[in-house]
Amino acid sequence: AELAQLMAPPPPRATPGALAGQVTGTPAGQIASVSVEGPGTHTRLTCDAQGKFELKELVPGEYTLRASAGDLASEPLGPVPLGEGEKVEGLVLPLAAGGGISGRVLDAMTRNPVQAALLVASGAQATSDADGRFELKGLGPGEQPLRVVAKSYGETVSNVIVTRGRKQTGAEIRSEERRVGKE
Repeated sequence: AELAQLMAPPPPRATPGALAGQVTGTPAGQIASVSVEGPGTHTRLTCDAQGKFELKELVPGEYTLRASAGDLASEPLGPVPLGEGEKVEGLVLPLAAGGGISGRVLDAMTRNPVQAALLVASGAQATSDADGRFELKGLGPGEQPLRVVAKSYGETVSNVIVTRGRKQTGAEIRSEERRVGKE
């Protein structure tokens, strides 16, 4: 019986699916990008010059898509259900004035600036400068996670509320340094 189990073929893997569509309202000379969140996935891709996109090799599940280009952003689209081997086409992400947030990333203990922290929200990303300052533009409206990752620090996730067409200033994000071998 054990030999039969060893020789049995592995269970079949789910056939991946795809999501495809277009970002509309992109200004001339700008290229839009699309971010997608779903089962075990948080990725971002660049659209072609006509705003078309296709995300392949996605596992079955529900996905939320957002688009941005410069200061413009789309409303979140989703959850979009994707079945095994399915290709969902015709998704449209219209761009409109986006929101923004700026501030500083600081060490939670010392309040010193954290340089080169990567900040990601709603498909937009920024890197903090030597003073810990950052600016994220083209954010979609509503509550969304703001992820911050920096060398020697763990990931910090804060929920921010973004208002379409408004830039929030003075945000302070405090990251905790990882302490290896200390408890």
